[in-house]
Parts: sequence; C-alpha cells; structure tokens
Amino acid sequence: LPLLKENNTNNMSKRLSSNGTSSSSRMIRGLVRLVKEEFQKVADFEKAKDMKRYVKTTMPMYGVMRLQRSAVEKEVYRFIDKEVSRLQPLTDDWYPKAVTLLWNLPHR
Repeated sequence: LPLLKENNTNNMSKRLSSNGTSSSSRMIRGLVRLVKEEFQKVADFEKAKDMKRYVKTTMPMYGVMRLQRSAVEKEVYRFIDKEVSRLQPLTDDWYPKAVTLLWNLPHR
C-alpha cells in the first residue's frame, strides 16, 4: 500500500464518514485526532532515527518508547470508553474504519 498524504487521509475520513452515522464519524475523527496529538506530544525524533534503522523502514516514526506508548494507549482507551457509552447505538463498522484511518497515517 502506498503511504497516504495528510490530505488523502482527510479525504478518506470524509468518504468513511459519509457511509456511517454522524456520531460514529465524529467519534472516529476525534479518535484519529487524539492519537496523532498524543503521539506528537511524546515524540522523540532522535530516537526515531535509530528505530527506523533498526526496523529497516523509510516510514516516518515518532520514536516513542513503550512506557510513553502505554500512556498514550490509556488515553485512547479512556476516549473510546467515554465515546462508546455516550454515543449509543454505534454502527458495527466504526472500529475497522478507525483502524483503517490510523493505519493510513504516515507515522509509525
């Protein structure tokens, strides 16, 4: 799969949101925004250079170590728990849509 640029990811977000409920779409967009923001907060681009070399990739990386990644994961789980309980009923396809959008972001 070719990497998608930021504007292509936004276009995909619009396409996916047009297929689901508006509450699911808002939740998905909020989730993607949260993940990007939280990883940018803890990014270490010096470590990212070594990580890229280690995994032999040209993809951009945030350089986030496990402890910081775990903290980001907790924030993501809190967001999901809050939104899922608030936005009932959600369509069953919100999860694969969110994963697809996150996977298509450039950073790892």
